[in-house]
Amino acid sequence: MKIFAILLLQAAITAQPLQQQPVQQQASQSALEPALQPTPLTDEHISDIGCVAILGLVADQQKRGVAGFDRFGEFAELGSVFAADVGERIIKETSQSREVVAIAMQESAREQLPLLEAKQSVRLNERMDECLSKLAIIVEGSELSADDYLQCAARVSLLLDQNDERLGNEQLLFENLTYRYKVRKYRRSSDVTVFARADVLKYAAGLKKNGDTVFDNQQIKRCVEIGS
Repeated sequence: MKIFAILLLQAAITAQPLQQQPVQQQASQSALEPALQPTPLTDEHISDIGCVAILGLVADQQKRGVAGFDRFGEFAELGSVFAADVGERIIKETSQSREVVAIAMQESAREQLPLLEAKQSVRLNERMDECLSKLAIIVEGSELSADDYLQCAARVSLLLDQNDERLGNEQLLFENLTYRYKVRKYRRSSDVTVFARADVLKYAAGLKKNGDTVFDNQQIKRCVEIGS
């Protein structure tokens, strides 16, 4: 969910606790709810959480105009997609609550705050190289073309108009697909959002004009897979 992506980034950026209860206690409380028994985070989960945290911290420094952080390029928008992907995947794989995942990210952000100091620039560069490579996987991790994302974004746009319930959170899926189309098409993560959206809506209008507005489950499944 987009709201969850914002929550995760804010958690990483502010490094302030949402509440005073420790992660362990939150996990214990989540287990009392009518849901699957939560499982511990894996090393991969912890690594991804650490990347969401450091990316959020650096993005905040960029937003504040702090000198030196522009060397990493603009990645805030793609970072929010990554944060949402990480959060939702961890919740799905571990049955942990959103609060537990957000608190884990906050803790990681607090631990990595010293990396923002000038004397830690070498270590920060290493961490950012590691984590920015994970962002690249979102866009370059498959052989999908810009047209693949464009077609799916257009289809999801039409399904949004039809209130089709087969997609789950259609709005987030639409935004993810449009963003990934934008990065592949224009090779930029910002400033061209309006053009990317115009491309998607134009393509959707063409589908609608040709009467191509009914999509089977296989087509929808593919769009969900490449947009999730």
